[in-house]
Amino acid sequence: MPYITWSFIYYAYSCGTDVSVFIMKVFTSKTSFHLWFMPPFIGYAILLPMIKYIFNEDGKDKFRFIICCVFVFSICIPSIISIIGLFIKEQEYLVKLNQFNLTLPGYILYAMAFPYLHKKINIKLGMFVYLITIAFNVLLNVFSSEKIGRPVEIFYGFTTLTVFLSSYIFFNVVMTADLSFLPNFMKWITYEVGECSFGIYLAQRLVYLSLDKLGWLNHDRAIVDPLVNTLVTFAVTLLCVGVFRRIKFLRY
Repeated sequence: MPYITWSFIYYAYSCGTDVSVFIMKVFTSKTSFHLWFMPPFIGYAILLPMIKYIFNEDGKDKFRFIICCVFVFSICIPSIISIIGLFIKEQEYLVKLNQFNLTLPGYILYAMAFPYLHKKINIKLGMFVYLITIAFNVLLNVFSSEKIGRPVEIFYGFTTLTVFLSSYIFFNVVMTADLSFLPNFMKWITYEVGECSFGIYLAQRLVYLSLDKLGWLNHDRAIVDPLVNTLVTFAVTLLCVGVFRRIKFLRY
């Protein structure tokens, strides 16, 4: 329902009127580029009960090799092929390794692997490694863009090796962190953002377009304005979602 509802909202906002086009976009494309994650998320939610059943406490050790296979064939090999293909030359033998079909949708690996990989870590060291990984990923995309002469964003994909590793590190940082030291107001803000996070992501594009149309956003300064626009959009979106969450029928 959220996917169909928000798809309709963005389709109507863009002045779409053809019902058949809307239906086609819902099932084969999207009505706003930032809704790309919703179909994979729906598939993830459908498959998750099966994954949880297989990888329960009794099956953890028994099926550990499956995690390794999926990680290598769904995450590592595609990322390595992309890097080699951009900077050197596509290695055909690497592509043919997938003839074994030991692959699953990469996002499934998050549900499969994180229960195994969750552990307490040093938060400062974890954040340092996380930032280094993010910086490396940014440089990788910048160098790739410079080499082929157009923007490259493939290494920002959620099933790439660098994004998976940085997600794993940040996941453990968050799970290890003890936020009890925060003042009550900061705790309230943290929980409020967390509870509204899904709605914030869904609504932020609509809020951004509306604010821009009202002239509340600036685009003159290359670095400062995007940062300010992001903060303004986030604050307004959080406020709107926080209000709508308290209206019973809109909450769902």
